[in-house]
Amino acid sequence: MIVKTFKFWTILVGCLLLPEISIAEICLARENLITQLSLQHGEKITAQGLISNGMVMELLVSTEGNWTILISRSDGISCVAATGEGWQTIEVGGDDT
Repeated sequence: MIVKTFKFWTILVGCLLLPEISIAEICLARENLITQLSLQHGEKITAQGLISNGMVMELLVSTEGNWTILISRSDGISCVAATGEGWQTIEVGGDDT
């Protein structure tokens, strides 16, 4: 539970910094975008969560550490919110405090 909570907050804080990032808006049907990221970059969905506005945020990561954050709308369209490299999963050890 702690690991999932930590990952959620790490991603959320990263999303709050997005206005600082200049990135071209790429939006496609969700399944098409996920398929392209898998085929072209080897990225797979590793985390997802609901955003307060009802949209879904998904994190896709490759085994090489490349990553993409998608924001999916209720109409089935997903947009790339951020991309990067060097993703590391940080495990929180031991107890649940």
